[in-house]
Amino acid sequence: MVAYEENLRAIDRSEETIKNVDQICKLFSGFMIDNKRWNGREEGFTDIQAWRDQLRRDGKKPTTIRQYLTVLAALYAFASSEELGENRWYDRNPVSKILVPDTRKVEKRPYDQFLTDEQVLLLWRNNPPAKLKRPELWPRNYAIVILLLTTEIRNSELLALTPDDLDWENSELNVEHGKGDKFRLVDFPILAQTAVRMYLNSGIRPATAKNDDPLFGTEATNDFQGNNKGENWHAGTRQWLSDVVRRHVKSVTGVDMIRTHDLRHVGARLDLNSGRRPS
Repeated sequence: MVAYEENLRAIDRSEETIKNVDQICKLFSGFMIDNKRWNGREEGFTDIQAWRDQLRRDGKKPTTIRQYLTVLAALYAFASSEELGENRWYDRNPVSKILVPDTRKVEKRPYDQFLTDEQVLLLWRNNPPAKLKRPELWPRNYAIVILLLTTEIRNSELLALTPDDLDWENSELNVEHGKGDKFRLVDFPILAQTAVRMYLNSGIRPATAKNDDPLFGTEATNDFQGNNKGENWHAGTRQWLSDVVRRHVKSVTGVDMIRTHDLRHVGARLDLNSGRRPS
């Protein structure tokens, strides 16, 4: 397993991917041990079939089972490769294609309509509702939602953004720690630029915060209650960001329980409808 993980790193797989592979392999190993299926022989077709059927009984979705078996098949394909020569662990790959669920028959809706186009238009407008509990935070909350809708960056990427990452001249965001901790450039459209400038001019972000400090953050302590302040400017948690997004979207559209990731899906849907490839 160590050699396989090192090979994944060598072909530029992320540490998160390697971690997921390790967890799936441990699930399979646990099944084999618990059911006493290892008895001095190589794993075979019936072992994989039994694990698949157990996953079904455990309520796993066909897409999840397909993912698990695909990961396992890749491991065995590596371990049984003739190119390994004497270091070959297995004679063959026991994960047969006929055991893998065909999820192509499942209707795929990667960009579900969490919000209608009319509700998205309400979010785009810089038009605070009359009855906001904390209207002074509107510029911050508006900028956060507009960035998520127009750039489709992830919540972790947004939390890590700093003013130094904003390339106003080239209309780009420098995302230093994207998926797999990789650097990438993201379009920074005019609407998002306008929203962020309004936020920076609002005074919500303290003047003492440096350009390499988080763009969006808080001075609240971890046990934040009400309007409490007690710490230096620091990045908020994912839960903090989710709460900001949920409250803002509900106040503008009336739709509750919208998450940051939902806004990425909405933005991607709008991109597809306009003929633009999602980020």
